[in-house]
Amino acid sequence: MAAAGDFKSWDSLLDEKWRGKLLLEVRGLPFPILAEAWGEDRTFTFLKKLLTLDPVIIRGATPEMEALGGRAGRHRHRQLYRTRAGV
Repeated sequence: MAAAGDFKSWDSLLDEKWRGKLLLEVRGLPFPILAEAWGEDRTFTFLKKLLTLDPVIIRGATPEMEALGGRAGRHRHRQLYRTRAGV
């Protein structure tokens, strides 16, 4: 479980201690917003690094809530993101 001070910036998500513990919703909604602020190059670099940490990529709120609750509602669809991000 993350502590309140664990995330000071987006780059905090790239810490190795989060390997396999991060949940990403398949639509990736924050990334187009980050691309507006950071530019595409920085956003894709961030996303490539994030994907090396083997996040759990899920579809919709129900699997997200189940995964947070420790249930088996986990779906891994990383290949789509790895292909698009060049990982």
